[in-house]
This record gives sequence, structure tokens and C-alpha cells, in this order.
Amino acid sequence: MEASPFSHPPVDLGTQLARLRKQAGKTQADVSAALGVDSSKISRIEDGKIIPSMEDVDTIIGSLCTNEAELYRRYLRITWRFLKRPPFDHPDLEHLETAECTLQRIESFCAQNPSPALTAQASMHMEGLTRAAGYLWELEHSLGFIGSIGVGKTTALCTLCGLVSEGEEGALVERILLEYGAGGTTICEVVIRTGSDFRLLVEPYTEEEVIQFVNDFCAGLVDPQPNTEDGERGVPKEIDRAIRNMSGLKKARAKGADGKRTTTDQAAELARELRPEALRSEVFNRLRMWDRTTTNLVYRPEIDGEGRVWLRNAFAEVNKGQRSDVGLPRRITVVVPFPLSPALPFNVTIVDTKGIDGSPLRPDLKACLENPRMITVLCSAFNQAPGPIFEQLLKQTIETGSSESVFTRCIGLALARDGEAKKMTDEGEFVQTAEEGYELKIDQAESELRRWGCDAVPVQVYNANGDVSAPVLSFLSDKVRRLRADQSKRIVQISGEINSLIRDHESVLLASAQREVFRRLSIFVRQHQWLPTRTGPVHLRLERAVREQHQRSVWATANRAGSWPTLDVYYYLGVGTAVDAKKRANPAADGLQELITNMIGDETLAPGDRPPVRLELEERGEHC
Repeated sequence: MEASPFSHPPVDLGTQLARLRKQAGKTQADVSAALGVDSSKISRIEDGKIIPSMEDVDTIIGSLCTNEAELYRRYLRITWRFLKRPPFDHPDLEHLETAECTLQRIESFCAQNPSPALTAQASMHMEGLTRAAGYLWELEHSLGFIGSIGVGKTTALCTLCGLVSEGEEGALVERILLEYGAGGTTICEVVIRTGSDFRLLVEPYTEEEVIQFVNDFCAGLVDPQPNTEDGERGVPKEIDRAIRNMSGLKKARAKGADGKRTTTDQAAELARELRPEALRSEVFNRLRMWDRTTTNLVYRPEIDGEGRVWLRNAFAEVNKGQRSDVGLPRRITVVVPFPLSPALPFNVTIVDTKGIDGSPLRPDLKACLENPRMITVLCSAFNQAPGPIFEQLLKQTIETGSSESVFTRCIGLALARDGEAKKMTDEGEFVQTAEEGYELKIDQAESELRRWGCDAVPVQVYNANGDVSAPVLSFLSDKVRRLRADQSKRIVQISGEINSLIRDHESVLLASAQREVFRRLSIFVRQHQWLPTRTGPVHLRLERAVREQHQRSVWATANRAGSWPTLDVYYYLGVGTAVDAKKRANPAADGLQELITNMIGDETLAPGDRPPVRLELEERGEHC
């Protein structure tokens, strides 16, 4: 590749120049004539084999005579030092340029005007600006679906995102690409994203974790607890199914001569023959973990037939533990060669969380709610929406003090079945159409959410068996766009405050106001150095969960030193501690908020309406 004085050119420079040339209706010969070179050089520039100088790029762009070409020239002249150079077609390029130029300006200004007070204030603004720009730079977003087992969550997300077999007839259940059923079917969390081909990426449990599952499985065979389905003890039925398939210890059901069905349980028969320790060893050896090393299953079109059919069959085999080369999955990533949400100019990943069976207070669900790049879709049955499960989950979010930002990223999705909407009654009268039933259900659900203190959570209704997906997808798209718009507004706001800071930096009154603000805040900090005494025990939620959870879950968490997905001791203790800390900190936080509010309204602290002081106070208030 020839040397060039162009410093840090975009990787797609040649591609963009070719696109702009074609858009302008010019040929390579036209451009080469303007540049005074052979047309083969233009061809090599556009193919990326030569990096042109900035002078050559100026000449090429000047020969095109289009507004977009001039915008590209301006884009190339920006030196990106604080942010990574975004692509020219980035949807938020304008705001990223504003952020980069503002960061460079305030850095240069501080270097020319060294002052501890100025540096501190500038650093605060630069941190906020960098954070907002970093959020906008990334185009990755995700939709996390949360719901109880059997509610129809997986069916809904598959039909919304096109994960359905094409050209096949039959019931919807036969065309969904991700295996599902009446709850408890999916063995783990499933992540769906777009890629170049169909494939499955399997993150398996470690050997030590599999051994623990085998121990629990065998304990259920040796000493099954009463009143538990199929005698399971501590092992969810989907794990039980996978272990049986992986070990070959299946249940067989047959109809006898008398017409009655009988069940033969090979695992139970083995348990009657062996001592507990020998049984655990035998079951684990039957899994042949040393052969289960495959984690990447790739579709081969010349062998595997139609891609969607392959994906459906391969997912079902992995999910049930029917593949001899794949381990017990902790997470399955499904890759498909088509966009999951064409309405969005972003890279969208779908997360199908493991269905809620009992308490919704799980670390993985909390992580979904707190992910700033994820829209959480709270799925509930139409007749129950929003339902007690989400009441518990959302109220805990309020108690732990993170509700405001979380709720802006949530929507409720009431999943209707055929005929349910028309059974809605308004003032004692049945509605006339399904649309009226939907509107009435949305009003009822949002009213209930407001009663819980979740005003910011909107509700939509969707019937996977008959509704078109466009309205729900459009709603989710708008939700993502609003999140990004908030960051764009933040960039504009902070950039304006930085410009004001630069303009007013020599103001003695501003410096005096800053000193007074810091003096008042310092007094407040000295008076509130310690939290008051604890409001109560932090383990009450754990005690209640132990009483309410199924005994097999209690047994399983005790066997794992407190760590079990549906009863995580440390998670409940953490929640209790967070709630207690919030209660103890509330008086001080309220006092600080009141102090800041009073200072914002104190005109003596903003002589001449000094925006930097006001913004600093407002940002401190947001952190309370």
C-alpha cells in the first residue's frame, strides 16, 4: 500500500468516495480528469488499495459538486481525539461531532487558563459529555423478554422477530423456530442476534456444575420428596429431561393389554440397583462429558436443507440434551442471517429470559432491568395484566431506589389468546371488537401500574396467533429512539453549559458563587457523615422466600452454599441491605435535595444567571 500524508483515514474511505461519485452521476474517468491522474488510480483508491492524500480527497470531492460530498469533506477534516471516529452514516453523527468538538475546546481552554476551580468544573462536564456520547456511539441495543412460564413469551418474541418457518402450513406451534410448550420447556436463557449465517453458540455449564446437577438428580431418585412432580428433588424438570436424554436413562410410557398406560423409569431402576455414591458416578459417566466439546453449530446449506428448519431442529436437540457432542447449556445464542427488527437502524439483540417459576426476584432479571441499553418487555397473560409477578418485581425496583431510570426502559406486553379481547366488559357490557377490548385492557393495566407508582411503564397488547407485529415493533423502536434522544439532548445541554463556562470564566461573581456553594455543601457533609442506625433486620425477605419457595428449591440452595437460580440467598440479603440503606439514607438525601433546590433558586448564587453553577447543582441533585 502506498504511503500517504492522510492521518487516520476512515476504513471505508474508498467505499464512501465511490458511493458519492455514483450518487453524483460521475464516472471514474470524470474524477481522474479533475485529479489529473489515470482512471486506474481512482479505481485503486475506491478499492482501498491506495490511501489518497487529503489534498487528493479535496479535489475528488470538489469535482462531485453535491451537498453530501461537502458534508463528507467536513466529516474528514474533524480530528477525533476523545471519541473514536464514527462511520459517516452513523445516525447520530451530528451530535457526536458536537461532543468531540466541545471536548477539544474545553480541554484547550483549560490548558490556557489553569485554575483548580475551572478544572474541577470542566472535568465534571467532560465526564458527562463523554458518557452521553459513548452511549450514542454504540448502536447495539437489546430487547429483554421477561414472563412467567407458560405465558406465551417465547411465542410472542418469535412471531415479532420473524423466527417462524416460512412456506410451511400448520399450527403456529409447529412453525416456531425456538422450541416451546406449556412452560418449563427452555433449559436456559436464549440470546438471539443477527449474523452472516444460521448457527447456534452454546455456553455450557462447567463440569463441576454438571456434577452438582447429577448429585441433585440422583438424590431425587434415591429419596424423592412427596408431592413433587415425578419425584424431582432440587432439579427443574427441563434439567431432569436433559440429564435423562444425555445419560440414556429415559422414561418410557406404554399401553398395556388392559389399556392402561404404564411408565418405566430406567433411572429409578438403576437407583434401586446401586448405592447412592455408585449411582452418582454411573450417571455422570453415562453423560460422557469428555465427548461433549462442541459449542458452535453452523448451518451447512449443501447438507442441512432449509436453514430455518435446521435451526428449529438443532435448537430442540440442544435444548433437550439430545446431541451427544454438546454439553448441558447455560446459555444458547441463536444467530440468524436476517434483521430481527427492520424498523430500527440499530443492531438489536433479543434476550429470552428463563421463565419465572415462583419468585421473580432473581439476579438475572434484575440485570435486565438495570441494563441501560436494554428495553425490558414484561410479558403477562392478557386477563392478568400487569399481574402479581410484575407487581412484586417493580415494587422491589422502587424500594431499592432505581425506579426512575429503569421504568423509562420498560413496557408491559399483555399476551392475548384468541377470543379473550372480546370477553372484556365496559360498564357491564361486552365490547364489540377486539380493538375495543385491547384499548380497555391497556387502560386498566396502566391504571394499575400508576397505582403501584410505575407511571412511566406503558402497556401494549399482542396476540401472536393473529395480530400483525408492526404496531408492537414500532412501539419498541420508538422506545429505543427516545432513549437515544435523551442522550442527544444531554449532549446539547452540556455543550451549551461548557460554552457558557468558557464565556464567563473570568467572572469574579461566578467564582464567589462557586465558593459559597461548596461552603454550604461542605457544612452539610460534615453534619451527615454517618447513617442512622439500621431500620430492621435485612434478612426478612430471605425468611419469607424460604417459607414461600418450594422445598426442593430450599434443599437445592442449601446444597449449594446459598446459590440457586430461584432462591439465591445472597441476592435476597443484598436486596434487604439495599432497601435498608435507602431508608437510612433517605433523610440525608432529602435534606441534600432540599439544600440544592434552595441554592438553585438562590439568585445570589447565580448573579447574571451563571449557567455553570446551576448545571452543577442540578447534576448533584440528580445524583442524590
